[in-house]
Amino acid sequence: MKDIKVKILEIFLPYLLVNILSFVIYSIIYWIIVYVLDFADFSYSFSNIIVLFAIPFSLVNIFLKKRIKRLDVKTVRESGSFLYHVILVVSIFSTLVGFGSEILRNLFFNLVEVETLDEIKLHSEQKYFSIDNFDLDLNVEQEYIQTIPPSRSSSMKLVLYKIFKFKNSDNIWYGLSFNKTLYGPINEKGITINKKVFSSNIQKSLESYNFKNVDYFEKELNPNAKSNFRFNEGNQIILLPRRGEFETRLDNTFKEVFRIYLITVFITLILIIIPKLKKENQANN
Repeated sequence: MKDIKVKILEIFLPYLLVNILSFVIYSIIYWIIVYVLDFADFSYSFSNIIVLFAIPFSLVNIFLKKRIKRLDVKTVRESGSFLYHVILVVSIFSTLVGFGSEILRNLFFNLVEVETLDEIKLHSEQKYFSIDNFDLDLNVEQEYIQTIPPSRSSSMKLVLYKIFKFKNSDNIWYGLSFNKTLYGPINEKGITINKKVFSSNIQKSLESYNFKNVDYFEKELNPNAKSNFRFNEGNQIILLPRRGEFETRLDNTFKEVFRIYLITVFITLILIIIPKLKKENQANN
């Protein structure tokens, strides 16, 4: 019991503080880069990944490296302290990625009310917009079906991206996406047939679709997601319809990220408790 108490007080609690400090530091850096320096694409760039990894790596190396060495961990090839160093960095990095991509990416934006669609171009740094009146030219549309090959499972995913031109607007589009999962091994001919059937079914469902059942729009900022719509023109604005109250849009996301955070912290606690303290440390306690 004494060993467990020591490991919690001298290793796990400092780990928690480093974990929280990582979130604080990343939030400050994110805010400065995206909102002060106006680098809106930062969250989708490779630089963001470097920052996400560098923060926990540096903090663990500074504050936890010596503490980790108190654990008596034996491995075949690598030193036990190095293994735990990697585990702590990865545990913080994984939750930090979810926090950054799901929370910070949407947290600092306001809901901008506009009277006309072209006013959206005056708010290039904003993401969410509310407009009461709009009309679509349903005869001006584009469609693309992306095939996502199976990874670990045998299922394949089809994603249909469809856009419609807003009337009385300059290159502003109403974007929709639909998913379908194909199970089992499928050859190229089967994929082609499934694509045609999928597209036909979506087209029929859109005949009764209420395009104006929208509470607010989200402007697509992710360059990768935007490219999935396969636009051929430059400087397009894609607006994705959203339902629900704007103020509560992140409630479920917060809960999911926090749940993952708690699971990660609990697993880390178990991994810290399992090994014994080195004998020289036991003698000092």
